[in-house]
Amino acid sequence: MALGIAIAVVAMLLGGFILLTSFEQKKGARLLAPLRARLDVYAKEVARMVRTIDVNALAYTKMKTLFMHLVHEVAHGTLIVVRALERTLTSAVRTLRHKKESQDIPPKIG
Repeated sequence: MALGIAIAVVAMLLGGFILLTSFEQKKGARLLAPLRARLDVYAKEVARMVRTIDVNALAYTKMKTLFMHLVHEVAHGTLIVVRALERTLTSAVRTLRHKKESQDIPPKIG
């Protein structure tokens, strides 16, 4: 299904391109010439940037950033678990101390 949709989209784009070029040849001028000239300049700038980008350095930087983020998330998760364990242990110690104190007090007579 997805392949059929992709083929249909490509066929429509190709058909539109052919219709546009034939219309422009009959008319003798480019349609939306200023906009297309700006897009051509932009496309050349993007192509120049793609050629000059150091892909290895970019990949290294992105992987380093991803690794640092993952380490941060693991540390945060560990801290949450430690704090939950601390609360549980504090509650248990408080309960045990309260029971011991109530056992140490001699019963009141009288």
